[in-house]
Amino acid sequence: MEEIPDAHRTVKIEKPIKTEYPEVGQTQYGIVNTPEYCGKIIVQRDGTTTPAHFHKKKHETFLVWSGKFRVVVDDKTIEMKPGDVLVMERGRVHQFTAVGGDAIIFEFSTHSSISDSYFVKREMAKKLFQHSIKTRHYQWPFRETQ
Repeated sequence: MEEIPDAHRTVKIEKPIKTEYPEVGQTQYGIVNTPEYCGKIIVQRDGTTTPAHFHKKKHETFLVWSGKFRVVVDDKTIEMKPGDVLVMERGRVHQFTAVGGDAIIFEFSTHSSISDSYFVKREMAKKLFQHSIKTRHYQWPFRETQ
């Protein structure tokens, strides 16, 4: 982490927190999570699916950056491709499957908290979070564009 001096305060530059969820083929890069807002880059491995879940407090917006997703929202299936945006209101049950290759989606939301994730299959929550791996020490996986 590099600190840049400022006249009044310190500005920190640091890597996002990388969290791997091997049980569901997903890696999240948590860019920011304040009481007001949250931002993540989510990589979903080809053919893997997130558990169906919803949030009572969190409001989410997703932007597909690369790859394709099959998204189920309240039993309705939606196909998403790069550039597509999906607004997920509170209380809507949703899950994502990467199809035809790994896929990357950006999440912009209100504050993210594990306690606000309600899984349709409750046993998935414990399994998912027990096996998660968090770190700030990793090689940045995305290439720079010219």
